[in-house]
Amino acid sequence: MLGGALDLPGSDATLLTGQVSVNAQPWLADHAVFGTVLLPATGLLDMALRAGAEVGCARAEDLVLDQPLLLPANRAVDVQIQVNAPDDTGRRAFTIHSRHDEDWVRNATGLLSPEAAAVPGPLAVPATAAALPVTDLYLRLAEQGYDYGPAFQGLRGAWRDGDALYAEVELAGELHETGFGIHPALLDAVLHVRLLAGLGEDSAGAPGDLRLPFSWSGISLHASGARTLRARVTPVDDSTIAVAVSDLEGRPVLTVDAMATRPVDAGKLTGHGAAMLTVRWAEQPRTEADVAAAAPAVVLGEAGDLAEALSLPAVAGVDELARTTGGDAPGWAVVSFGSAEGDDPVPSAHGLVERARVLVRRWLETDRLAETRLVFLTRGAVSTGPDDPVTDLPGAAVWGFVRSAQTEHPDRFVLVDHDNARPSREDLDAAATGEPQLALRDGHRLTPRLAPGTSTGSGTALDPDGTVLITGGTGTLGAHVARRLITHHGARRLLLVSRRGLDAPGAKQLRQELTGLGAEVDIAACDVTDRAGLVATLGAVPAGHPLTAVVHTAGVLADATVTQLTGEQLGTVLAAKVDAAWHLHELTTGLGLAAFVLFSSAAATVGAPGQANYAAANGFLDALAHHRRTRGLPAASLGWGLWTDTSELTSGLAAADLDRLRTSGFQPMSTQEALALFDAALHDTGHAHLVLAPVDRAALRRRAVQGDLPPLFRELVPGAPPRAAADGAYDWRSRFAAAPAHERDTLLLDLVRTHAAAALRHEAPGEIDPDGALKDLGFDSLIAVEFRNRLSAAIGLRLPATLAFNYPNLRALTGYLGERMSESEPDRAEPREPADATVHDELDRIEQALRTSPEEAREEITARLRRLLAAHGGTGPHAQIASATDDEIFDLIDNQLGTA
Repeated sequence: MLGGALDLPGSDATLLTGQVSVNAQPWLADHAVFGTVLLPATGLLDMALRAGAEVGCARAEDLVLDQPLLLPANRAVDVQIQVNAPDDTGRRAFTIHSRHDEDWVRNATGLLSPEAAAVPGPLAVPATAAALPVTDLYLRLAEQGYDYGPAFQGLRGAWRDGDALYAEVELAGELHETGFGIHPALLDAVLHVRLLAGLGEDSAGAPGDLRLPFSWSGISLHASGARTLRARVTPVDDSTIAVAVSDLEGRPVLTVDAMATRPVDAGKLTGHGAAMLTVRWAEQPRTEADVAAAAPAVVLGEAGDLAEALSLPAVAGVDELARTTGGDAPGWAVVSFGSAEGDDPVPSAHGLVERARVLVRRWLETDRLAETRLVFLTRGAVSTGPDDPVTDLPGAAVWGFVRSAQTEHPDRFVLVDHDNARPSREDLDAAATGEPQLALRDGHRLTPRLAPGTSTGSGTALDPDGTVLITGGTGTLGAHVARRLITHHGARRLLLVSRRGLDAPGAKQLRQELTGLGAEVDIAACDVTDRAGLVATLGAVPAGHPLTAVVHTAGVLADATVTQLTGEQLGTVLAAKVDAAWHLHELTTGLGLAAFVLFSSAAATVGAPGQANYAAANGFLDALAHHRRTRGLPAASLGWGLWTDTSELTSGLAAADLDRLRTSGFQPMSTQEALALFDAALHDTGHAHLVLAPVDRAALRRRAVQGDLPPLFRELVPGAPPRAAADGAYDWRSRFAAAPAHERDTLLLDLVRTHAAAALRHEAPGEIDPDGALKDLGFDSLIAVEFRNRLSAAIGLRLPATLAFNYPNLRALTGYLGERMSESEPDRAEPREPADATVHDELDRIEQALRTSPEEAREEITARLRRLLAAHGGTGPHAQIASATDDEIFDLIDNQLGTA
């Protein structure tokens, strides 16, 4: 990490310089605390020992850390170590400074000594030592905030013998031990044994109560070049330890007389890299397995040219596909989505997303297609880089919509965008890679990944004589932005618009407050979805203070799952974002704006259960920012996570909603955090679109272990321990199959109650009443979706979208799952003959009608079904029903269900 050394003229002082970055030393990205990557203290220690070797001082008397050395994602950090002239005893004081902006920061101070330390004797683990389990150490550390990737997961064995702890550590295979006295990742792993054993305060307490090394004393390096180490850690006091390190032969490598820890000041770790994210499109290599995984496919809809290009059969619609496939449904159905060139983007976006809404809902209602994935094929709806323009903004809105549908219904939908190059159009096998979202560019497969980002420039300063327009200006977010523009960006004239203008609650007080900060403030009533009204409002801006910046914060919510979302809810949410943004774009294009900022949502990028309409609307905004940038116009679309300040948009969020957000991998951010991100994003000149949301890497790592980490997040937790969700399902199914018949119902009910409690955020599954109505238990549409997804992953079966609403209580639902489990066992399954398809269709109709019929009608229908079964004999359900004639089934439905 250090380069050359320079003797300073006129003194015996020495200066060592170097650079540190996650690009030059990618293993450093595996050392994060509270989501922020920082150089480990062992890295600073290695620098100190290197400096000592340069000036003939083999021992570091002490090293005290002042400030953590934060590592930005895309920039190198300059490092300087100044070693002063020796004192009368030969000791030399030193300081370590770093810089990645304009100012140098002092990270550490210390003292070097020429006195050699005594060499300790051989080190071995005593026979009396008791082994400590290490298998889940790094998952538990991640829950506390120590986010260690593979390079720092080196602890292989641990033992306790009285107060002493012993450890064996190994350097990750791709890392090189040369160039270091002792590799920082290897020495850091030695210290993990203390966390494992719970010695002292730094592993006790709640998540977030976290300590890091801050002072070292008496450090001597005896040998270098080891890849595996053995260590003994002994307590000095509650927060201090002594460390002795050897190789596996017992030969001494390093001794530390004392190393002390202190609590982490989370405020010093608030770098933007933990919350400012970009979408990076990475190439997906082709494999033979991709081709082998490709299943039979059809083209859905009136797209004869697409069917011909792909050499696939075409089917007009979902119902026809369900009728013609019988029991042999295709693996894939491809549907083309996009607007025509020259279409007005606003009505086109409304129409295209409405078409997607109807299609998704019908698709999910068609049980016969439960094993068929629907591939949405778009062209130019996403940008994979600065030279890849978005040419279909309405298609981008469809991407936002489907991304949320994917979170509600995993493995049912795939998004593929192409560039119209022949190799791309014909690469249908891409849909079989397991990636939910892909872009095909000249035959190359690209997949989106969230990656840490940083501000890339100083931006254009706002003209204090110009007017800044803020839509939604009297709302919570708009008011925060208005204050920030005045206090941090020199704005002196603001035009705040909202539907109610000065009649909005608190509007007059807000104007008075902002005026007191030194700005002239106008508040106007304007519905920005109304183009004519917006024209009039912009026309009133005085010529002496022309419009120079736009910040579009306005928006509305109308949350619903994709199976319950109405056209009205969709249109309302789209209008507030799509219509208004496009009008602002068109009406200000020739004004020479310095800034055009769109308040978008992370939901458009990562999807959000219950917010498909909101994700669609903001997907349009993200695409509009790319569209403007390619035309040389300023634009930044900011995909916000949740602000902790309650606004009109978030006032309806319950505790379960907030918990669902945290477990997804994002954390709510304070208003001050958000405004600091706004500052950085406003000055950013390199990104049209940013996702601004603090990452909870511990939550992401837990999701990775559980097998449900979305591919989009994989680069944020590199090397997270992989485990496919199906593995856990296989284990549970094996246990279920091996259980005696009389125990199966109990096993299944316990599983159902466990996942119901998890979805309800209930800490005691045993207290969940299996006979209570689900609505009374607290189920709503979002909880029902999460519950269904949890159960599907647990038992490895695809379950109906309406699972939680099809049965009156958990016990009845458990009975249904028991039937599904039995049918799925190879030796129990009864294959459905093609001739039975019509009968089973009618049985599906009966079952659906029974769920929604009044109790009296259900009793009458049930009685008649029993008579029908008795009349046709047979002992098994398939034999009984299959022997009934179609006329009898139709008669039953027409005469009974029709009047229910």
